[in-house]
Amino acid sequence: MVNQEGLVAVLHQDPETAGKALELIKAEFDVRSRWSTTDTIFDHILNSAPAARETTRGDLAAGEKAAASVFEGKYTTHTARTRRWKPTPQ
Repeated sequence: MVNQEGLVAVLHQDPETAGKALELIKAEFDVRSRWSTTDTIFDHILNSAPAARETTRGDLAAGEKAAASVFEGKYTTHTARTRRWKPTPQ
């Protein structure tokens, strides 16, 4: 058994022995977060992100001109419901 910084794992060459050891572990945890589900995590990330910061390093116009393509958009995925990334129209 490995217990390292809150990560608990059982390892054994024989999968049955590892499975028996796993059955002996009693894990207790409390999920209190309002954003802990796949239905709410994306809204939480968007709403709690820090404000955008502008920088004076580099030349934005030159970067856009040198880019092979320029695109803008907000991309989200709900992994429990979709199989691929979908662009969200703005």
